[in-house]
Order: sequence, then structure tokens, then C-alpha cells
Amino acid sequence: MKKIIGLFFLISIQILSVSAEELTSGLFFNSHLHDGNKRTSLILDNGNPIEIQDKQQISFEMNIRDELIFGFAMRIITNNNENIDLIFSIDTLQRKRPAIVIKDKRFFISDTIIRNKWIPVSITFLTKQNKIELSYNSIKRVYDYDFNQIKNTRIYFGACDHPDYNTPDAAPINVKNIHIYNGKELFRHWELSQHGKGVCYDLVNHSPAKAINPHWLTDDHAVWKNIYNYQFKRNPQYAFDPEKELFYITTGGQEMFIYNPLTNHQDTIRGITGHPAAASTNQMIFNTKTNRLESYNLDDQTISIFSFTDKAWTQTSKNEKETGFWHHTSGIAPDSTIITFGGYGSFLYKNTLFKINPQTGEFTEKIIPEIYPRYSPASAIVDNTLYIFGGKGCPSGHQELSPRDFSDLYAIDLNSFETKKLWEVPNFDKKFLPGSNMVYNKEESCFYIITGNMGGVLLKISINEPGIIPVSEIQHFDSGADFSFSQLYHAPRSQHLYCLYAKNYKNGQPSQIQIYSLSYPPMVYSQILQQDKKKQDFSFLWYLIPALILLVGTSNFIRKRGKNRKKDNKFSTSKSETDSLIFTVPDKPYFNRDRACICLLGSFNVKSKTGENITSSFTPILKSLLLLILLNTEKDNRGITSKKLDDLLWGDKNEKSARNNRNVSISRLRLLLEKVGNIQIVNDNNFWKIVLGDDVFCDYHTALNYIDEATKTTVHDEEFFNKVLELLLYGPLLPNTESDYLDSFKSHYSDITIDLLHLLLHKEEFQNNDKFRLKIADSIFQHDSFNEEALRIKCSIFCRNDKMGIAKSIYDNFCKEYQTLLGEKYGLSFNDVTKEE
Repeated sequence: MKKIIGLFFLISIQILSVSAEELTSGLFFNSHLHDGNKRTSLILDNGNPIEIQDKQQISFEMNIRDELIFGFAMRIITNNNENIDLIFSIDTLQRKRPAIVIKDKRFFISDTIIRNKWIPVSITFLTKQNKIELSYNSIKRVYDYDFNQIKNTRIYFGACDHPDYNTPDAAPINVKNIHIYNGKELFRHWELSQHGKGVCYDLVNHSPAKAINPHWLTDDHAVWKNIYNYQFKRNPQYAFDPEKELFYITTGGQEMFIYNPLTNHQDTIRGITGHPAAASTNQMIFNTKTNRLESYNLDDQTISIFSFTDKAWTQTSKNEKETGFWHHTSGIAPDSTIITFGGYGSFLYKNTLFKINPQTGEFTEKIIPEIYPRYSPASAIVDNTLYIFGGKGCPSGHQELSPRDFSDLYAIDLNSFETKKLWEVPNFDKKFLPGSNMVYNKEESCFYIITGNMGGVLLKISINEPGIIPVSEIQHFDSGADFSFSQLYHAPRSQHLYCLYAKNYKNGQPSQIQIYSLSYPPMVYSQILQQDKKKQDFSFLWYLIPALILLVGTSNFIRKRGKNRKKDNKFSTSKSETDSLIFTVPDKPYFNRDRACICLLGSFNVKSKTGENITSSFTPILKSLLLLILLNTEKDNRGITSKKLDDLLWGDKNEKSARNNRNVSISRLRLLLEKVGNIQIVNDNNFWKIVLGDDVFCDYHTALNYIDEATKTTVHDEEFFNKVLELLLYGPLLPNTESDYLDSFKSHYSDITIDLLHLLLHKEEFQNNDKFRLKIADSIFQHDSFNEEALRIKCSIFCRNDKMGIAKSIYDNFCKEYQTLLGEKYGLSFNDVTKEE
């Protein structure tokens, strides 16, 4: 039997080599495994002719899958109907080889085909030399070609629907990062990452590449795929081996089913003797520490171990007693013990923790009084801490006494059983029961949870902050079973999430197991959608941006008190409210935050030199590393020391490990910043600092310079102050990013901003400029929501301009927020606030 398991594992390893590259973007071309009308085609520039130029280069990255290799990777058709093709063909020795076809001549490129690895490919038109230059991985080839009559080309990938060159023979490839260069100038760039419906827009000119029958690899991170459906005569028990990536399913009889999600193949072990320890609910687990299947019975406190060699369970008697621990949660501790918590039976919810030693059969039972009794909680074990989230129960444990859904997170030390409540979301409006386990993401310090009774939704929660975030939905999930159970598993080698749903029925109907797959890490589907910008009118954005920023701005007052509230400024002024007030508003922004920029004001946002939003590419570590170096460079031109970086970001590691992590992270950060523009990360005498090139805009850096200039010098023109207000209206420094090391920077920026704004309020030249003073007041409110001077100015100006209703509304909102947050009424009446000095 071990041979079967070993064979499954070896096949998995071969398939996993595909995933080792982390195929998070690109277009998967349906090939010979699909019917002809289901194969994939990509047509650049929507099939329009692309004008040819000397030294025009078409480059892309290609991954050849482990399938029957034959067909077209790319087809270029010229205006005089000649073809230039990159294909996979068969030579006279029946070897499959890559080749280029020019008109009707085939030229083989290499004797071998490199599979399951991204390789660079480019074709360059040297029109003045009448040459075509091919680069295929590290191989260079040059071919003669007469360009005299060639004016333009049409470019296809995969299947081709050109009327004269129609073919369904798409090669089994994945493609990403298609570039077209005219000389050294980037003309087109299709990442094939974000996309619309059947289209991907290039990042230079927003030109469409039309996709027919597309399979976008990014969708695998956002859209669950149903990979397994099977019926069982009796209620099944199940477990998952994350290393070999195998599911084990048994109904307690003489059969064990082994399902491999990578090969989509199921095998069966027959002739099994003995029995699992329990049968009425799932009490089977794969112990990754002992590398075996283990079954436990919480009621009788017995253990049964499965031997693949002997095809036998160690327990000889069958136990079909009703359990008192339905819907408990379980996991494996670092010392190989099985940990369970909670459950339900005999009308009672449980807050019992079991620690089971599978080697000795010893059960340690512990009541956790800090956690209300509950069933269907989710759990995860990180190091030696058990995290418990949610479930349903009540303080007394009695089902008849007001059971409720919980939205709370606890941490239990498995050595001392010390229990700490980390957070709770009170009155959470979505009622749901989580699956019985969670997947831990160390990099983001968060957990992923699956639930069935919201229709099948993947949720994300943070260890440190309360909040439940929906990530993706499992579509077409049938929740009509009498009893349903759900599990979430992570396969680290292939980087997949698997969701298992088990459905049991009372009427003798067969039980079902469904398994769904999602690439890891998961993404929200809206993150991968690309909009057609040409169908949108952005002319209103200059007027809208300040208002939107004000809506999400958070006050320094609230932040210092650690309030987790909606970041909302109800005292800001809309454009319609100020139309009658006199002030020169610029036609367009002075500063460009559309490309080549690092934005820290209002929110953290980074865009490349081509305008691509690459914010999501910054992992929490890379984001913190960038902020630490950049903020400290602005504070002190020397920057920040290596030791301080190591202490803040890798304080849990030894010196050597921290240094290695730092070096790797800085290298990755440099690669990301190259996309933004000329940015250098410099190490000078063990100090790290960032040097920004003239082509890169950083709003925080620019704002500090303007604040300094405005404070030191008294004479400026109107345009200068327009620029100052534009910068300050972006919002506070990193309002949505919370970390102890940021507090001093945030406070300093808010302090100098408010000081400058107060200075401007009292400048003589602005005393009669109501609209300018309103803008100043709005900016003050972003940093200090309860600033009385800003309130006086806004209310007085609107009263003076016969807009009493607006003034009263601003005052009432101010008073309401004041009492909500401070617990006392605001001391000044509306008449006091609007009274002219």
C-alpha cells in the first residue's frame, strides 16, 4: 500500500514543479485537451494593424506546460499577407522542437523544449538590414527577410482566426508580460494580470488585447474551482496530508479512498481490518508530526491508528455511539499531540479542550472558562498557541438559554492554558458559522476561514485588529443538507487552498463530499478587474478628489486614542456649498499622482512609470521596509541604521538570520522601485536611505518641502498657496496604516500641518477670501476633527453668505461626533460658534 501512496506523491512532485514558479499572472492557453472551438486566442491591439518600425521588438515570457506539445505560440501576419510564426513542430526524428516559420520555411531553434519554467522570447525587426532577430531563452538566431513592402503587422498568440491563416492549433503554453518596443521606446505592455471580460489593456496606451476562451491565471487566486464530487453510503470521515497533498476519506468500513487533487485521481485501499475510534462525526486527522492517520473518540477517550502497511486500524471493535462533541475543532500541536476544543451534544455546548497524546493514548481534559461554551468554532495552532475564532453557543452552555453567534478571537497557551481574548466584533450583522479550522498567513499575521451557511465564503481576519473581511465566494454551493461540515486546508508546496464540504442527510440519502481549489494567496476578484478607462470621463476628478479624501481622512485626535472607527470627516465642504464663494480653483492638479509616484498622504499608494498601480506587490515586510527607510530619510538625511531595521522588522531572529532577511528584502524592494522610476536605496556607513530621482513624485517629500518653504518665507504668490493646499488636502500621513514606529511621524506631520494652516488663517491677505479659508478649515479637520477654530470659521463663513442651514448641519454633526467619542456634550452653542469676533 505504501507503493500507492509513494506513487501518488511522486506524481504530485512532478506537477508541483509547475507551481514552484508561482504562476500568479499570465494567460493560460487552452490547447489540445480542449475542443477546437474552446481553445484560446489572444489578438493584440484588437486585431488592428501595428505600424512596423526599424528595431521594433516583440517580447514576452512563455511557460510550456507538460502536455502534448504541438501548435502555435505566436503568429505575425504582415500587410502583404506573409506569415512569421513561432511554433512547436516535429522533426524527421519525431522530436518535438521549437521553430520559427518565415513564409513557408521552417527553422528549428533548439533540440530541446524547456517545460514548466518561464523563459524570455523576443522577435526584433531590423528593417534597415532586412533581418529578423530571434531570442529564445539564451539562444540567438538571425534570419534574412525582405521588409521593402512591409508597412504593418497583425499579431496573434495561440489559435488564430485570421481568414487566410485560420488555425485552432494553440500550443499548451502560458504567456505574460508582452512588450512591444520601437527602438528603446516602450510602445505597448500587456501584463496579462489584471483584465476585463475577454480583454486586457496595455499599460502604456490602454490598447486592448482581445482574448477568446481565456483562462487568466490571476483568476485562480480569486475564483474557486470545484475539483471533486463523490457520494458515500454512510457518513464519511476525512483528513488531509498537506505535504503529500492527499485527501483520505473513509466511512469506517473496509475501504479507504485517497484523492490526489493535483492529478484529479482517486485510488482505493480495500480489505481494511479494524475500525476508526469513532463513527458518528469526523474525528480523524492526519498527524503531520507522526506522518500517519489517527482517529480519536472524545466521549470514550480512545485512539485508533491506521497502518498503511498492514491496511488496518489498531482498534478492533466498532463504535457507533452518538457523540457529545459534534462540530468541535481540532489541530496538531508542535509536540504531535492532538488538540480539540468545543462541540455540541445532548443539548449542551462545550468549552472543553482536549490534549491527546497519540503515542500513549493519554487524554488531558481542560475546561476553558474564559471562552463561552460553543460549537463550530474555527482554530489554528501557531507555534504553541491555539487560536479560537467564532462559533455558536451561550454563557451557560445550555441550548435553550439564548444561544448566539460569536465573532471573537482568543489565544490559548498550550503549555499553561492561559487564555487571552484578543478582540471581538460586537453585533456583527452577518450571522455565520466558520469551518472547523483556519489557515495562518505569517507574513500578514492573519487567518483565512471558510464558511458554508453564507453561501460558501472565504473570510480573512487579523490577529491584531478586529474585523472580518470577505475575500471570495464559492459559487453554486448547495447548503440544503441536514448536517454540513466544512474544512479549509493549505498545501504549502503547490500553494493551494482546498475547501472540503461534507453533507449528511437524515432520510438515508447518500452523503456527499465536495472539494474546491483556489491558488494561494487568495485575492479579491475586484482587485484583478481592469477598467476600460477610455469609456470613463475623469474631468470631474479635480473637484471630487478633495471631497473623497476628506471622507476617508482620520483625525489625529482619534488615532492617538486607538479608536477603530470609520474614517469620515462630516465637517468638510462640498463643491456645491462653495460655488458662490470667490476663489481661483486651478483647472487641473499641479502634481501628478497618476504615474511614477509614491503616495503616503491619504493612503499608501505606489504607481509605476507606466501608470500601473503596484501597491498590492508590496508585502507587509516590503511596505514596512520602504516606509522605515523613506520616513527616516526625510527626518534625517542619513536614514536608518541596519540594526534598527533588524530590531523593528526581524526582532525575533538572530543576527545572521535578520541580516539575511534584510538583504533579501532590500533586493526585492529595489526591483519593485525600479518599476516606479529612478529611485536608489543607498547604504552609507551602515545607514540606509532613499534617493528619489527627478522623475519620481513623493507627496510626503514634496509636502514637507512646501511646508518648510511656507513657514520660513513670508512672500509667495497665489499659485504657491494653491499648491500647498493641494498637497495638504491629500490627507494625513498613512491614516490606514497602523504601527508603533509610525506614530511619531504621523504626529509630527499633523502638528506642522496644523501649525501652517493656523498661520495661513491669520495672514492678512486671506482674511476676505472665504473660499480659501474654507479649504484651510477642511484641511485642519483632516488632522484634528475637533478643532474649534476650524468649526468657527466654517460656520461663520456660511452664515455670512446666507447659508444658515449648511452652517447648522456642520455644527450639529460636530456636536454629535464630539459626544460620541468624548462622552460629553460640546460646550459652545451654535450662536457662540458663529458669533463674529
